[in-house]
Amino acid sequence: GSATATPCSPGTVNPEERQSECAKCSAGTFMNESGHTACFDCVAGFFCEHGASTPLPCEKGTFGNATNLEAPDQCHVCPIGHYCVSGAAEPEPCPAGMYGASQGLGSAQCSGPCAKGHFCPASSTSSTQQPCPPGTFNAALGGTDANACQPCGKGAFCASASTAPTLCPAGRFGGSAHLTGASCSGRSEE
Repeated sequence: GSATATPCSPGTVNPEERQSECAKCSAGTFMNESGHTACFDCVAGFFCEHGASTPLPCEKGTFGNATNLEAPDQCHVCPIGHYCVSGAAEPEPCPAGMYGASQGLGSAQCSGPCAKGHFCPASSTSSTQQPCPPGTFNAALGGTDANACQPCGKGAFCASASTAPTLCPAGRFGGSAHLTGASCSGRSEE
């Protein structure tokens, strides 16, 4: 044997002095440097397989909310209404104006923007999460809150979830904003 000790390579350690062999880091731990006596715990959002020299991230669309994960199947699928980037320790809520209709989403775009005539608070799971209330409309995609719903102007009405005002029918008049039905404000005087 050699008279000088050889430092252990990354992914291995020598826990006892004068030991001739290096031991691989156990699953759930890693060592990214040479010559150490103990492995580091794998951090949340990552997993460390047996003999790891570096933690590997949980895939996009999954998260790892515990330390010492040993394999990718210990990462959890991101829940609906949320997204998980690569290496996520916790799911992030889909931002207001977006919705997440399926599990395993991997970006803040989630499933896409909220539908016209609606708005989507953070963590929404449907493009039609919240309809604009009667008397208002929203002509744009990606409404974030009730302020995205504009008042229906005079001479028109807006039912729930309207994407545009509807003109009052012939013989009817709209004397105020926020009208909700085809009867408008009443019959026109002839």
